[in-house]
Amino acid sequence: MQKFYLFASIVFLFLGFSHILLSSVYIDIFSIVTFGQKGEVGIIIPVIYTVISLLFALFLKKGIANWVMILLSSFALIVNLLFVFIAIYGFQEP
Repeated sequence: MQKFYLFASIVFLFLGFSHILLSSVYIDIFSIVTFGQKGEVGIIIPVIYTVISLLFALFLKKGIANWVMILLSSFALIVNLLFVFIAIYGFQEP
């Protein structure tokens, strides 16, 4: 079961952070990851993926993998929440 939690945490971490990791490649990965959603729903979906990744990381047994996945998921969550804040409040029309 621990291998499943680790694999699921890695997959959801990649899904939540893929729009940042693959932004230099000419693939519209954001529309693939968010299922083509636009607006606020499309912005929140990567945050949901990173929260799920963090939850799976918390279910891992104590060890190196647990701490690494918790740190990576927390970092991805903070970055995604920062992007959500910028997208919602920074791009308002005057």
